[in-house]
Amino acid sequence: MLITRPLKGFSLVELLVSIAVITILAAILIASTRAIRTHSHKTVSLSNLRSLQLANMTYANEHGGKYVPNVSRTETGYRPWYNNREFFAALGMDSENIGYYDVFKNMLDPLASSSEINRPDYIYRSYGYNTNGLSINWNDFSPDGYGWRVFDIDHPARTMAFATASDWIVGYGGRFRFFDDPNTSSNGAISYRYPTDMALLVYFDGHTGIITREDIEKIDTIGANNNIFWNPQGTYLEHF
Repeated sequence: MLITRPLKGFSLVELLVSIAVITILAAILIASTRAIRTHSHKTVSLSNLRSLQLANMTYANEHGGKYVPNVSRTETGYRPWYNNREFFAALGMDSENIGYYDVFKNMLDPLASSSEINRPDYIYRSYGYNTNGLSINWNDFSPDGYGWRVFDIDHPARTMAFATASDWIVGYGGRFRFFDDPNTSSNGAISYRYPTDMALLVYFDGHTGIITREDIEKIDTIGANNNIFWNPQGTYLEHF
């Protein structure tokens, strides 16, 4: 005669332990996925920045040692660096038949979001070009533009060229505006979009890097806007 025994179920303690283990594993998986995604975004953005500066170096080679101007004058107004058709050509793009939106649509910072800034799908809300040290007259643009020449950059491996930004230019005055208002889209604001409070950048020699608010605060104690990080002809060579 077969004797059947009742199946033994999970005790309350075993059930709670199982739930706790699953919760911990899920949290680890979510954190790992987030870290991988952030690393991927960072890699893409650094590659974009490097491409911008390599194009800038190509532009200089083809224009007598002059980097692309931050801004120049045209018959209809002013032309910022991101709308310079000769810069398009240096990027290997069609310099005649397409606009800057199409040129840069695949070169945007992955973390530039509509929650942070207006028109995040435009290049000038992803990266800004260093204007520090240039005496730009915004009411009277030079026909040749305002920009640096290769021999102006005393230490190209230590002076920032482009950085993650919510404006098409970056400058010393905008170094902390992101923390005052992350939604700002003007006044040379660097964007510290990456964890933790990290901005990405490329130097004039083409190598990329990162910078944090703490780093910028250190530069403030070593010459501030006269440090070569900001100013290609700055007199303070010490770096963070």
